[in-house]
Amino acid sequence: MGVSADMYPMLVLAGVPSLFGGPILTIPFLLDLVKLPSDLFQVFVSVDVINSRFGTLLAAMHYATVGLIGTSALVGGLRLSWARLVRVALIGSAMLVAVLFGLRAFYTYGVVAPYAKAEVLQSLHFLDRPQPAKVYDEVPPHLAQTVAKPANLGQIEERGVLRVCFQPGEYPSAFYNKSDPPQLVGFDVEMAHRFAQRLRLPLEFLPANSEQEAAALLDAGACDLYTRTLPVTARRTSLFAMSSPVYQSSLGLIVKDHRRDEFKTWDRIKESEATLRLAFEDNPGKLALGRFHFPNADLLPLASIEEQRWILESGGDDVDAIFDMSEEGAAWTVLYPSFSLVVPKPTQFMPVAYAVAHGNARLLTSFDAWLLAEKSRGTIDALYGYWMLGEAARTERPPRWSVIKDVLGWVD
Repeated sequence: MGVSADMYPMLVLAGVPSLFGGPILTIPFLLDLVKLPSDLFQVFVSVDVINSRFGTLLAAMHYATVGLIGTSALVGGLRLSWARLVRVALIGSAMLVAVLFGLRAFYTYGVVAPYAKAEVLQSLHFLDRPQPAKVYDEVPPHLAQTVAKPANLGQIEERGVLRVCFQPGEYPSAFYNKSDPPQLVGFDVEMAHRFAQRLRLPLEFLPANSEQEAAALLDAGACDLYTRTLPVTARRTSLFAMSSPVYQSSLGLIVKDHRRDEFKTWDRIKESEATLRLAFEDNPGKLALGRFHFPNADLLPLASIEEQRWILESGGDDVDAIFDMSEEGAAWTVLYPSFSLVVPKPTQFMPVAYAVAHGNARLLTSFDAWLLAEKSRGTIDALYGYWMLGEAARTERPPRWSVIKDVLGWVD
């Protein structure tokens, strides 16, 4: 991340006139102009206190200097020495260049703290004590080749283990944290643990890299639940039996940070959708949503989560936006801060739910009853706030340093 040398002339030509509008307006404009993340505005805010003090000092020197020069001119004592003026100009320019490059080196190699928001996300742990669980990197052969029928709740309890399919690498719903050893965590994973806790059963997690794969595993009885929050659509019900809604999610777009204003409203998007290249997860539900909201856009299906990750790591130049649910999209922008999540106005909400195999009505009924009870207790809201809204960062933040507490010891 940085500004190339060939952009400096444009930055100077645009920056100097725009400063007449005030730095609060100018800095965001310049960041968008050079395609830098808008979060860098916080750097300006952090040093503006120091800058304003030096600005006050220079302003006082400026007024005093103008007064002295004007007085000397009025009494005929002003003499121009071009040699001295050139020398001062050269020395001043050299000092300015040295300060600029010195500050760049200082903030590049010195005091700038590394980006830490991704570390916070990847370090999350369970909000409550988890159930005993075994996580498979691949579906075991004896389960992949099974021809059993989907198990109802009684058969699951008789078997002694709840088997759950999950989508690997789906932040913040199902991902490996950075504990030692790494744990499979996330909103959907903890929901599965809570359901297994109610049944007093251990868990087995099986990866499913697509909805089609998850549907096949459910129908074969290899797993009992697909705990991935899926938007409820008519097309998706051809693959699964959907539970009652877990929560309401909004439709969002992951875009380059400097282009976020282009996607603020659905009307603005439609004005340019003829050339819009929109990436989306390759499944019937997302395809239906994409065609409905972007009928004239070029829809580019993504075969896997890893393909989406590659687009974000490479800078996203091959697409204009990535279509995703807002909770998941927001997590990706934490991992890749040069992107922003935009929720176009008016906000479009979709209910999201979990899935079981078609015909497994007894398990679906039991799961829906448990889900209703957890909603009434506030469990779903607490997990949503922790995993989706970032309340973990606020709850785990240490208290601020205080003179009364840390120096005088008057309070605990």
